[in-house]
Amino acid sequence: MSSEDVVTVDIPVDDKGDSTVVHLMPCGIDTKNDNGVAEAKVNCYFTSTIKEESPNVFRASFRGRPLHGALVTLPDNYKGVVLKEQGTAVAGVTYNTVGHFSSLYYWNLDKNISQDDPVHRCLQWTKLSNAIHQKV
Repeated sequence: MSSEDVVTVDIPVDDKGDSTVVHLMPCGIDTKNDNGVAEAKVNCYFTSTIKEESPNVFRASFRGRPLHGALVTLPDNYKGVVLKEQGTAVAGVTYNTVGHFSSLYYWNLDKNISQDDPVHRCLQWTKLSNAIHQKV
């Protein structure tokens, strides 16, 4: 993407509860049907395998592989959004919001959950960002 390309993201303000349950998987999953529409039947094939080991720590399996997971809550005043590309225009790419969330499940393959996982490290940046942007 060049510096002249424009990305437009439509994020409506919505103070209602979460609209989407997000599972961050350690793999890519091709879910497109014959019409090119992405459909992941998560409730049918994945959530039934999830077992809670302790508060916010989970085990599951996907295609026979063991997964170790955690439920992570986003910091206050942060909201996650699920975006869908609406197509490219001459001026750039446009994305529309198709869901929002305040927590997400993330999964590791063959590795226990730890504070060194990328999701936890990413959320640590929000604390740093808040600290450096506070009024002095």
